[in-house]
Amino acid sequence: MKKCNRCGMDVADEAQYCFRCGNDLAPARNVAPNYVPPQPKKDNTGVIIAVVVVIILVVAIVASAWAISNAWSQVPWEDIDRTDLKMTVLSRDNDPPQLADPGENNKFVQLTVSLTNNRSSDLVLTPNDFLLETADGFSYGYSQNVPNTLNVTLSEDQTVVFKIGFEIPQGSTPTLLRFYLNLEWDIFIEAIVPS
Repeated sequence: MKKCNRCGMDVADEAQYCFRCGNDLAPARNVAPNYVPPQPKKDNTGVIIAVVVVIILVVAIVASAWAISNAWSQVPWEDIDRTDLKMTVLSRDNDPPQLADPGENNKFVQLTVSLTNNRSSDLVLTPNDFLLETADGFSYGYSQNVPNTLNVTLSEDQTVVFKIGFEIPQGSTPTLLRFYLNLEWDIFIEAIVPS
């Protein structure tokens, strides 16, 4: 007699099935073990792409921070604080001495200007740093055809009085004189032109 390997019931040696539980009692046959397919390798492409993107973002943020820091250090902070300069147009001459005739339908105007430097550094003045704005909103650079007394270095705590000339259209009225401390940053001071 043999025993059922499922329920433990005694069964005849020649029995192929257990009459109690129906278990197959046939001797074990040489059967190949169940085929287990190999596990596919995990695809790490997404992780690699994510890591590369994070690295690129970190590099971009660091580079941007460096660029901003570098640009910030280039800002002409002393020029931005314009309270340490005082400019006044003292007078306007509508018929100044001239080296040549004005262009057709134009006239020359010469301004007498006082500029005080209360900064902690010297200030170089050239005629190219000045623009004259007229009532119609146009701006004009200085004219070489009107004698000027400019091209000086203004030391700290010094005041200078100078003359500068402009060629403007006939009928235009000068309203503002602008002195550009820094053209790149569009930093200027201005003074009203008297009538």
